[in-house]
Amino acid sequence: MNDLDASGHSTWSWTGGGLFILANVDDDDGDGQSDAADARVNGLADEADLAPLVITLSATPPRGSTLSLSRVDARGINVFQKGASGAWTAVRRSLSITGNIVYLGVEATRFSLTASEGAFSLVVELRDRRGTLLSADSVAMRVAPWIMIPNSAPTEAVHVATGQYPNAAFLSELAAATSGLMLTPYNTSHWQEMWMQDTMEIGYTQLPGREPLHVVLKANRAWDTYPPTLLGPNFGTITVGAYRNTSGPANDFWVDWYGNLEVSPPTPDWPLGRIYYGFNTNTGVHLQDAVVDFLRAQYVQSPFWLDTSWLMIKHVDEMVSFVPGPDGEPKLLVASPREAGTLYPSHYGPIDQGIQAKIDAALHGAAYSIGGQTVVHPGMLDLLGLDDTAVVELPIFYSATMTANGPVDGTADWSSPINSTFFNGTLLAGDTNMSDPERQMTERRLADIGINVFWLNDAVYHQNLGNVHCATNTTRAPLVVDFSRHLPSTFGDELPIF
Repeated sequence: MNDLDASGHSTWSWTGGGLFILANVDDDDGDGQSDAADARVNGLADEADLAPLVITLSATPPRGSTLSLSRVDARGINVFQKGASGAWTAVRRSLSITGNIVYLGVEATRFSLTASEGAFSLVVELRDRRGTLLSADSVAMRVAPWIMIPNSAPTEAVHVATGQYPNAAFLSELAAATSGLMLTPYNTSHWQEMWMQDTMEIGYTQLPGREPLHVVLKANRAWDTYPPTLLGPNFGTITVGAYRNTSGPANDFWVDWYGNLEVSPPTPDWPLGRIYYGFNTNTGVHLQDAVVDFLRAQYVQSPFWLDTSWLMIKHVDEMVSFVPGPDGEPKLLVASPREAGTLYPSHYGPIDQGIQAKIDAALHGAAYSIGGQTVVHPGMLDLLGLDDTAVVELPIFYSATMTANGPVDGTADWSSPINSTFFNGTLLAGDTNMSDPERQMTERRLADIGINVFWLNDAVYHQNLGNVHCATNTTRAPLVVDFSRHLPSTFGDELPIF
């Protein structure tokens, strides 16, 4: 904190004054709960998670004066005052006056859940012994956002589950591919948790100028036991929303699994990337409202949806993913029956042509009839500020059922190179049911943008309708040093949700 922070401190804006505070949801003292839950400062590491606030009085107050603190529209915050001994004390309203400088620390107990929570203020009032107001000031604050990290960011650790599927061969090859990284196998008793990508999304939050704090967003599924085990120093866990049963004939069962929640790398329009998720436009079922509201409330990665109605699992990680190009600019890997059709023209029939049309519409825009209303979607490329030069089509055919709404229940005929994990320059992809022509075309397309491929035996996952990305999760380093220096100039045009 320095003198520049004092300018405009009474109002908050993304481009102006005001203070960020941290949702202090890690566990620095190892007591098994988030540090913000106990309204105490648990050592030096916890102190570093407090947003510092200094109150400077112009002169020593008259004898008998009182200094009080009030919270205006503040939800879920803790305020502490630092005493002469260096110890921190929780503040309810009254502040101690031991001189003309008062040191405070502020933390949030949770993230903003809706956009309406927004910014809030702390108001400080100095009154004499008769209660007459001598002076007052305020500081505006906002909880620092939870930020997703793209698949293209540097990998620090890889998470994978064991215990339900016979995946020994996959584990062995994964260990070889990620040599030098922390690989954390987790033994689970739930087959759903074998889909490690779906159990959680590992993002981060940060006080400007401080080290990032990783925060796990646990999925709303009934079986996930792994995410809570990650709670610890500089690693928090949160849950937004609740489990809901979306089972039905339209196969929306998997909609709240987090293979259906992804983020782009930074683009010129979106310097922290932009979040996207899948939407079954045939049924109107999408990632649950509580999660979408939470993501919108973070502002900096304004989420949008893509039509995934044609897929069996309906996750966006089956249709598109990102890697960095040779110049560091984002490259969008796109599932392409059209490319597969150049290898096997006679097999590029109505189903794969229909799926290709759905994918092209998701990229370039289309009008959808949802809930009796027509919704015009501008397309993923437009929403990210990208163009066709960012697109890399990789060959894949699908098996699906043709309906009046087009293809549905699509499943990849061979391991999808889109459903893959990028690891520090190498794409980890499955090669189940993949012949030499498909493998070679995929390798050529990726070599053109400087990406190597490490092929994994993902047969046990492919036969259960998933591939390498579904089977793994990663802890990644943020792509920017300080998020507050990379805020978007606009906060997104929202697509209607029904």
